[in-house]
Amino acid sequence: MFPSFAQPCPESRSMKQQDAEECWSQIISAIHAHFKWESRGQSFVDVFMSGQMVSSLTCATSLNEPTVHRMETFAKLNCYFGITTNIMQDGIFSELTEQLEKHSEALGRNALWINKCRISRLPKYLVVHFVRYYWKRNINKGAKILRKVRFPIEWDASALCTE
Repeated sequence: MFPSFAQPCPESRSMKQQDAEECWSQIISAIHAHFKWESRGQSFVDVFMSGQMVSSLTCATSLNEPTVHRMETFAKLNCYFGITTNIMQDGIFSELTEQLEKHSEALGRNALWINKCRISRLPKYLVVHFVRYYWKRNINKGAKILRKVRFPIEWDASALCTE
C-alpha cells in the first residue's frame, strides 16, 4: 500500500530511512481516502483534522493596490525553527506572516507584499509539524537544526485565529 516506504538504500543495502512527516502524510492520506461517512460525504480527516484559514495579501509599498483575501483548508501547521524561535508559537507565527516580492499593477513593477494568515476554524485535532531541517547551499545538503524549542502540553491557539 505504501511503495515509497519499501525503497532499498544502495549504500547500506538496507531500507531507506523515511521522514516522520512523510509517514504521517501517507497515513492521513489513506485515512482521508478510505474512511468516509456516506451520509455526510466527508471523511474523518475533513471533519476532525482539517481547519480553515483566511489569507490576506497586502501590498506594503502601495496603498492603491487592493488587498486580496483567500480562504484555504489546512491539515497541519508548520513550526519553523529559526534563529529567534524559542517557543512553538513563535515558529508558527513566522509561518503565518510572510513577506514576498510580487508584481504590483498599481506601481507597474515588483513590490513588497505581506501575506498574513489567520485561522477561521480550528480543527478538533490540530497537528503541528516541527520543521527542523533547512537547506545548506554551500554543501547542497539538508541540515538538522538542533535548537531547543519549548512547547506546552496544553496550548491556547486563539492568538492565531480571526476574531
